[in-house]
Amino acid sequence: MILAVFYTARIYAGGLAVHVPISPWLAQFSIFLFLSLAFVKRYSELHRLDATMPSDFKTRGYRVGDLAVVGQCGIASGFIAALVLALYVNAPEIQRLYPRPDFLWGICPVFVYWIARVWLVSFRGNMNEDPVLFASRDQVSYIAGFVILVLAVGAMVA
Repeated sequence: MILAVFYTARIYAGGLAVHVPISPWLAQFSIFLFLSLAFVKRYSELHRLDATMPSDFKTRGYRVGDLAVVGQCGIASGFIAALVLALYVNAPEIQRLYPRPDFLWGICPVFVYWIARVWLVSFRGNMNEDPVLFASRDQVSYIAGFVILVLAVGAMVA
């Protein structure tokens, strides 16, 4: 929770620095996304220890035996972020902000695919304990980001 709160606070700090108000939608989306990524970080750490340590071994307040619960909470957080995104796309004010808001619907399945893939990589034991570093080096993440960018720009073009 602390990691998610700090990352979301950075968004608010950035908004203050450039005098741009932060939307409640962005705050809600980011808190759940960052919570999911924090759980990925803990999950991958516990997954690495799972093979070598007893189930009651503790690290950062988690036991190796908590692996399944940490994974379930992380997946749920990621999908809640996707739900917030879908609710945002469906919100009435979006019709006024974007000339072609239907393009935004395409972002939702791409995001769900990406978050599910991050978790699948984690479950397979291939996450390096830093999901941001993983995403910055992952070709599929680049493609997903590019598709999301194209859809967002498409929604803004009249």
